[in-house]
Amino acid sequence: MILFSNIPDTEKDKEWFRLLVSIIERRAQCPNSEISPLLNVLSSDDGAHNWKTIKHLIEYCLNNAKNSQAIFSKVTTCIKIEAEDQDDRIDDMFAELSAIPCLYLIGFESLVHHKVDSVDFSAKLNGVSYGIEVKHIRGPSFKTQEKISLLTVQADLPLHKLTPDKLVSKLESAHDSKIDQLKKYVAQTSSSPILFLITKLEETDPFWLKDQPYKGKHPIQGFVDECSMPTILLSNAGLNLYVSSSLSHLLLPFDRNKYIELSTGKTPCDIAKALSLAEEKAKHLENTFKQTSGSSIF
Repeated sequence: MILFSNIPDTEKDKEWFRLLVSIIERRAQCPNSEISPLLNVLSSDDGAHNWKTIKHLIEYCLNNAKNSQAIFSKVTTCIKIEAEDQDDRIDDMFAELSAIPCLYLIGFESLVHHKVDSVDFSAKLNGVSYGIEVKHIRGPSFKTQEKISLLTVQADLPLHKLTPDKLVSKLESAHDSKIDQLKKYVAQTSSSPILFLITKLEETDPFWLKDQPYKGKHPIQGFVDECSMPTILLSNAGLNLYVSSSLSHLLLPFDRNKYIELSTGKTPCDIAKALSLAEEKAKHLENTFKQTSGSSIF
């Protein structure tokens, strides 16, 4: 068992850490444990993400979603010892956890986590019952875009030809993979269905494809509006939320500052600093974009 000497023993006795023990032990036995994001974040006291932000998210979920302990046992059984790419399964788990504060923030109540052969959550919104399935869309970022040669010797980033087609196709595949599961649950319970997509893909930031509208809308907004099931897409670690037009009028406004606070425990000052850094990065990349092309290339 990895000791994590930076985490006080009093914290290791709490439920949030005990739920992670089996996952930690199994991941430590897999190849490349030294590059595991979970193990590295738990070993850190500093930075935007550290053991305290993990603790905060888990405890928030335990307090606000009934049966959410089952999320951890489900992932533990999925991790194959001595197999590659097991971090993807852990990322899927944290995506499911990250959906909980977002759902509460936009108005859902009485969240209950369900077993593997059902939808992930049931919840109520304005007195109506919903079945909610969460789907994590994995990276890496810009894999859906065509990489081309650097246009200038000054450019320090790979250049991509930005088009929405492959990204929207990837989102559609994620949507379609969950349709049958949602339909089955709706038929059994008479609940209304919602698909909750979550991703850290950087190209889902509104900036990248804003100049290539789909039916007069941002391509990702166009995608969620065209989905056969009402769909919510949370992207870029909670910085952006896209909601199907059929659903948006029922929800409370999404406050990304509040979401970051609920999901990480960061103070308003921490949030402001993080958003400032994100805006600086976006401005830098936008300037690179303008200097190197003048068209949809950065």
